[in-house]
Amino acid sequence: MALIDKASLLFVPSVVAQEKAFNILPSGNRAPDSTGENSGYDQTRADFDFDRGSNAAATRVNASGLIEKYRENLLLQSNQFDTTWLQTNTTLTSGQSGYNGNDAWKVASASGGQTGMQQNISFSNIHTFSIYAKAGSVDFLKLFVVQSGTNRNCVIDLSDGSIASEVKANSSPEASVTSLANGWYRIEMPTNANSATFVRIRPHLSVSDENLSVGDFIYIQSAQLESGLVASSYLDSTSVTGKAGVLVDLPRINYDANGENGALLLEPSRSNSIIYSEYTDGSNWSNEGSITDEENTSETTSPEGLYNAVKLVSANATSEQWIQTTGVQTTNATDCTISCFVKKSDYDYFHIRFTGINGAFAAGSVWFNIADGSVGTKQIGISADIKDYGNGWYRISATKEATATTTAGIRFQLASSNNDYNVVGDGVKGTYIYGAQAEIGSYVSSYIPTMGTSETRAADSCSVTGASDVIGQSEGTLFWEGSIVSVSSQGANIASFNYSTSSSISLERQSNGTIRARIWNGGAIVNIVTSGSNYNGNVKIAFAYKSGDTTLYIDGLQIGTSSTAFSFGLSLTEFNLGAGDVYFAYPHKSEVKQATLFKERLSNTELATLTTL
Repeated sequence: MALIDKASLLFVPSVVAQEKAFNILPSGNRAPDSTGENSGYDQTRADFDFDRGSNAAATRVNASGLIEKYRENLLLQSNQFDTTWLQTNTTLTSGQSGYNGNDAWKVASASGGQTGMQQNISFSNIHTFSIYAKAGSVDFLKLFVVQSGTNRNCVIDLSDGSIASEVKANSSPEASVTSLANGWYRIEMPTNANSATFVRIRPHLSVSDENLSVGDFIYIQSAQLESGLVASSYLDSTSVTGKAGVLVDLPRINYDANGENGALLLEPSRSNSIIYSEYTDGSNWSNEGSITDEENTSETTSPEGLYNAVKLVSANATSEQWIQTTGVQTTNATDCTISCFVKKSDYDYFHIRFTGINGAFAAGSVWFNIADGSVGTKQIGISADIKDYGNGWYRISATKEATATTTAGIRFQLASSNNDYNVVGDGVKGTYIYGAQAEIGSYVSSYIPTMGTSETRAADSCSVTGASDVIGQSEGTLFWEGSIVSVSSQGANIASFNYSTSSSISLERQSNGTIRARIWNGGAIVNIVTSGSNYNGNVKIAFAYKSGDTTLYIDGLQIGTSSTAFSFGLSLTEFNLGAGDVYFAYPHKSEVKQATLFKERLSNTELATLTTL
């Protein structure tokens, strides 16, 4: 009999939905049966319930190897302009030939003069307003974001796709236009919004003349307003907003830079206190040494596959040149981890520096070789890491213990060579960066984008209750494959049955990297097996339990045994994976590739086979 045929539960991260991570075993019906009685999935499947709270700050690396965020088109009826949109002297005709079918609209002046439409919507911070447009009898289109203070706007000449005029307001990034087939353009107007109240679309006779004649017209299609510096692929909205990407309470199947090795990502709550993680012209950012930062550079795509990276361009000097952000939250005697994505343009090295601002840190630096993906010089008290994200991008991170509970300053600095504060600049050479992050913790977590305020990603919770029929009650085996990072002086939960000292089993990675399996009964530990090695990266663990015959196997080897007898006073009913602020769970990050339960204590030969497959 194959080992898989003995399994009572098999979880491999492949099928997920909001609030659910589905097992392969036990099998059941997810779709309504012929009588319509099945509500969508069989509760007896022992599928995992998933929760990450109501925030939308989580990201993942998707199957294309790109960072994926939560996306939402905040406009309603985004391509139905005769509904939610407020009209001004406008005649609308639908069904026009558009950039991708017959879904475009002809916007004509009903009686001459000002013509257009608007949608009332309140928003602040970094957003991008975009629309597809084509010239008609007039060539000009003006987009507005009406806000407190000076309004953000731009005028586009649809005869050639040029930006005829622009008021950036509040240091907003520049608008951009992408040429499509048959005279169509996609216009993107990023806005650092200051209490915006509505967006407006208005045809123009010329750059400054908005008084049309009767019947003057242009074509438009598919409007979008979204958080971020650039427009992403269009999301259609109706009476509700269009949503995609890493949705609220959607389990994250995380892949590597090659789009391979998918695993369920489970993390504790973390906050990014850098309030503009991608917009280096935002408040709390400053430049030193005449360095310039070019937003939304068109020279390369970012790790999310969009043109929203920044190019740091050197000054024509040999000197220290950096961008600095302040307001980074620190806690005394607690680690703080700083990270960003970096790609070589001209220089082989890049430099992160902890400053002494507000006494937050004893100042220190670390250099990274972004040509070969290695860590360079680390000054005392700093740990560092570099990870390949594909297409020349690396995520670099540096960790240092804070010396005060305050707000710190962090520098991201150009470097020509290792352990050299100065860069040899010429006014042209530079380095690409994206996605700055500062978080309290001793390791870097998944990217948390911020667009004008700090953001917190809630903890992932993944568990199944009422699962006594798939858990071995007097004997059994728990198999787990994945990777985990622990940050506690106590054991970090990998997987467990029940959260109770009356009857429970826990599999943990301790802060020193060792693996520990524990059995609790009647308020006391009655069985414990601990490994002696520091396990990093992918690991395969099997814990087989039976009164008087318990063992732990890791990566094909028997690590330890116990002959202690035990019996459970209560049933094992709950199976938990990953993080959560509850008993036996401490802050950690794990990526689960497989979790399998057996209702019998597998043989040692089977355990060795299972953990070496």
